[in-house]
Amino acid sequence: MKQKWKITIIVLLVVLICTLSICAYRFMHDSSSKKENSSISQTSQTAQYTSSVQDEPVSFVRYSVYESADVSFRFLIAQLDIQSDSETYALSDFVTSEGIALNDIQSYVKQLENVNLFVGKKNVWFSFADKTSFSGNILIPITTNEADSISVFCKNKNYDFDLTQNHADCAELEESKNDKIVSQQDTYQLRVTNIFEITGDDMYQNDTLLTMPSSIRIFAIKVDAAVLNGNLIHIDRAIYEESDGTNLEAEDASIRSMKYENLIGQDITDEKEACFFFVDSNLQNTKGVLHTYMNGSDTPVDVEVS
Repeated sequence: MKQKWKITIIVLLVVLICTLSICAYRFMHDSSSKKENSSISQTSQTAQYTSSVQDEPVSFVRYSVYESADVSFRFLIAQLDIQSDSETYALSDFVTSEGIALNDIQSYVKQLENVNLFVGKKNVWFSFADKTSFSGNILIPITTNEADSISVFCKNKNYDFDLTQNHADCAELEESKNDKIVSQQDTYQLRVTNIFEITGDDMYQNDTLLTMPSSIRIFAIKVDAAVLNGNLIHIDRAIYEESDGTNLEAEDASIRSMKYENLIGQDITDEKEACFFFVDSNLQNTKGVLHTYMNGSDTPVDVEVS
């Protein structure tokens, strides 16, 4: 009798252990599935968010509205920003709600220049193509004088501008005796994109690594030069005039950085981004004027640096 009770107790214990093991397995499996589903859900949300951001590669950062009694149209100068993973853009893709293609505005530019207004002073771009990344000012003419707004269309997207605000003074575009235009219509455009210190970078004269004194500081001014309609420009030299009147001569074509190319000596027929290099022991002003000499001319093209 006692033997039978022992057997019964053992059987019950075995059944109990098996039941507990099955329950534990199911609990762990369900928990793992929930975590996996949660991870998938989070990944899906991230993908949707990323997709939403990537769907908006074009934006207008800021704009100014100009109006002059000397011409029959108003106009905007707007900063266009393009950041696309793969799709390319051209200025010809942008058309206003009045039907003006923004790569075909030469007649408006000419009318402005005839009354001493030069949009080139605002580093306006008149042409670009096949860009996945771009940041620069463009000109948007407005022929309907009573309009309170205007739209720009690009690849099934529209961008609206309120013309009742952000008014600017056309005097900003006038040329005085000491002013130089930073672009010449249908020929070239120069745009300063950055000024920064590169002290400590490896510098070369031709292919020889230079040893620089510890007291010397090296600065670079990065310039984006674009040449239009098959023209050519040759960059001869450059001078940086600090706001206090100090003039620094850019290093000649034999000098280059390990990271950055020297713009001096370059023959440009399309578009080129490179740097002018300046050596100084105590550059204090990162605001000034860059004087660029090209094509053998003694008259520089001046671009403000700020």
